[in-house]
Amino acid sequence: MIHLGDAIILATTKLRTRRIRTGITVVVSGLLFGCLVATLFMAKGAFDSISKFNAIGLGSRYIVQAQTVPLTGVITQDKDLQARAQELYTQQVADKKAAAKKLGITYDATADRPPVISPDGKATNTFLDISTPVALQAVREYMQAHPQPGMGDLKRTAAPYHPKNFYTTETLSTGDGTLVTMNNGVENLTTNQPDLGTQYQQDILMKYPLQLTPTAISRPFMLPATSLSSDHPDAIPIIVTYSAAEKVLGMTPLSKGVPAAQKLERIRTLYRKAGSGVLAACYRNTVSTDQIQTAITTAADIAKNKDNKDYQKPSLIYGLPAADSCGPATIARDVRTTDEKSQAAKQKQFDAQFNTVTEPDQQKIEFRIVGLMPDTQDGAPSSSASGILQGLVGSSLAGVIAVPEDMYNALPSAARYKAVFNSTPTSVMAIFSSTSTYYAEFANDTTARAFIDNASCNPSPSGCSKAKPFMLNAFGSNSIALQDLQRKFRRAALLGAGAIVFIAVAIMTGTVGRMIADSRRETAVFRAVGAGRFDITFVYTLYAIMLSVCIAVFALGLGLLLARLADWKFWQTATAQAQLVFGGSNLSLQFRFFGINTAVGWVLLATLGTGLISMILPLLRNIRRSPIKDMRDE
Repeated sequence: MIHLGDAIILATTKLRTRRIRTGITVVVSGLLFGCLVATLFMAKGAFDSISKFNAIGLGSRYIVQAQTVPLTGVITQDKDLQARAQELYTQQVADKKAAAKKLGITYDATADRPPVISPDGKATNTFLDISTPVALQAVREYMQAHPQPGMGDLKRTAAPYHPKNFYTTETLSTGDGTLVTMNNGVENLTTNQPDLGTQYQQDILMKYPLQLTPTAISRPFMLPATSLSSDHPDAIPIIVTYSAAEKVLGMTPLSKGVPAAQKLERIRTLYRKAGSGVLAACYRNTVSTDQIQTAITTAADIAKNKDNKDYQKPSLIYGLPAADSCGPATIARDVRTTDEKSQAAKQKQFDAQFNTVTEPDQQKIEFRIVGLMPDTQDGAPSSSASGILQGLVGSSLAGVIAVPEDMYNALPSAARYKAVFNSTPTSVMAIFSSTSTYYAEFANDTTARAFIDNASCNPSPSGCSKAKPFMLNAFGSNSIALQDLQRKFRRAALLGAGAIVFIAVAIMTGTVGRMIADSRRETAVFRAVGAGRFDITFVYTLYAIMLSVCIAVFALGLGLLLARLADWKFWQTATAQAQLVFGGSNLSLQFRFFGINTAVGWVLLATLGTGLISMILPLLRNIRRSPIKDMRDE
């Protein structure tokens, strides 16, 4: 019987022979296991970092957004609705003719467009022109009779999934009015007005809708109370994106490709200064806007015709208010005759009788920044590193300017603001869909995912069914998808480990098999002097274990080195990107790519198992051979 000490000496001797072959085996197998070990270390660090950043936004919550499906296409082709709109139109024309006759003014019926149009002139192919007042009235009647799904429907649909809470957000619409940013506190009262596309990109109040947001949703994005300015207590509180805050504060955006340290410093600067950011805007209804535009156009015409003796100035000329006042247009000249003034008063009375706005309304409204949130992708390539990170783990409020509900309702001028933002919606989408959006929050990703998968509407031309009245999707972050990703990563890592073990077994089987084949005479001698099969198996088992330990040590060292190098190279860039996509005022958090993963222990055990498995077939062949035949062959 071979003693343990002798077996160790023999196994060590075998390990030292054929050093090149053994070294190649250790390196090749160690590379495979080392890459797996590095991946596990890096994944653990990344997922742990994501969990830490998730805690400062909405990433650790499982909120599902429920939206209704606009029925614009269906309703505009509804023949009964078209007939109702045509009936209202006919009645309106008759009423206007009678009112005009009574007031003694001229009324041109062709100025009121009919509510039903036919693009090809065929009576069978007609559509409702919802830009006309009577068509909108008909649609409102229809929507009142067929209301869109509301919070009650969401609670009924979500009840089987036991949600924790429900929330509602409300879009703050100015109806037929416009709300335009006053850059540097002044209006653009010149003829060189920017085109709509440019204005949309430059004016954050046009680019992002104002949304009244529940405190439970807006709280994670609020600035620390100590950083908020108290100089504008009546300004509407808003939570804006980093880029919008830069515009409000007059900061030049960073160019692409700047170092990560510079990005982090910009974020820190924003959190220090954003609380003092104030944005002035001017609200004007259609009458006020028309008078301002008339004043601008008239002034341009007068300047153009200053040397034209035949040019006659209008009898009524509007003047412009002070650019920083958001005031009404002034009367610069009024030489109208008594009859002209009488006709204008009658026309005003006529318009008011048919619910047309006749009085100008304008108000200067201030907004102050009380919170920050990350920018959405805004068309950034989803294949880029930032696009992938943002699309996967970003936490934001989906491209809106959020107005915290509790702070808004507590404003001294809340009643005045509610009058401005409570106008009847006139946009197509606002008419055909609710201005409210509903949310349900769940305790875990499994329940939220099941709710989305089982209860979400698959839109059809006729809308959604009563059983599934909403389109459902994750809101605030992709925490639901992130949990799925972690589960898929674990499965992928398990499959990868299996493939690596299979390849390593093949490699090590060749090495161990060749070593055993080269040692047939030695094995025969041991057998001849009395060593049994167990003794021979013991020696080769120790050899396989030693070889596996060498591979495990190499793999562990390589994995640690690769993970540490990746962490050292990318943590600053990843931290800056994480701050950009997660948000939150805790700028001390770091995104690291290294974490101690207990699964590495299983990989090292798999390395040992690989060595033992690779030994079995060659050893079975060897110990079953005749020692006399082996000695004769050698």
